[in-house]
Amino acid sequence: MSESQHWYSLEGKPVYTQDTKKGAKNPTRPTNIKDARAQNLLPSVSGITGVVASSSLVGYMLREVGKAAYARPVIGSETEAEYVTFLVNKSKEDGATAAQLGTDIHEGLERYYSEPLFGHDPCPLTMPDGKVVDRWDFIQPAIDKVTELGLMVTEPECVVVNAPYGYAGKTDLPFTRGEQVGIADFKTKRTKPGMKVEPYETQVMQIAAYIAAHWGIADGESIPKNAVGYNIFISTTEVGRVEVAEYDYQQLKEAWDAFKNCLALWRYVNGFDPRVT
Repeated sequence: MSESQHWYSLEGKPVYTQDTKKGAKNPTRPTNIKDARAQNLLPSVSGITGVVASSSLVGYMLREVGKAAYARPVIGSETEAEYVTFLVNKSKEDGATAAQLGTDIHEGLERYYSEPLFGHDPCPLTMPDGKVVDRWDFIQPAIDKVTELGLMVTEPECVVVNAPYGYAGKTDLPFTRGEQVGIADFKTKRTKPGMKVEPYETQVMQIAAYIAAHWGIADGESIPKNAVGYNIFISTTEVGRVEVAEYDYQQLKEAWDAFKNCLALWRYVNGFDPRVT
């Protein structure tokens, strides 16, 4: 299930699924907005920023469809509808493989920070090119980067709740560093040698939303002036490459204002306002 489909209770409990009726094929199903309305659940940060079409992400999706079309033209009496369905499904296969790789890496990092005695746990992962790599080869450089940044992790993989604004989410690394407070979030990303890693437009908004929820004042509003945020990008195509995007107070404040606009649009589109006053 994608993060954009995640829902949380006001207490911060993940409510990703619902029990199905007795005799159903599957014991659970994904929580939907109808369930959220009935149970007063909060949407995830990623679900909210999903109302914004990231130009980088849209460009990637279009390229994948184009590659699928180039690799396999129409066959025989295949109709336009059948061919379009094939292209859409085919274009998603590569993304699904990359998403699974990202999930596996995140799980390893979560275990490392949640279990101090974890150490090196051999786990083979398959890269997009088919090469098999030990998960630790991705994890160790990311851990080294956190250490290099001097971040003192306070509560790894915690759920943050901003009830006054009606959202929640699970973030990787709330931290302190001297007088500073902040959030660091791991992201896996395909990279190319020599090319700069650029965050998606919504990623700084995600960090700002987590900071407001975790480090902000009781009304869920402010970005503390001593706040800093990081996206730590782990390359899934260049093993060992880790890049960092840093967001200062001004960037976070602007991103928070933008996120609040996303919230207003999300409430309007979905006809649901889960804010707690």
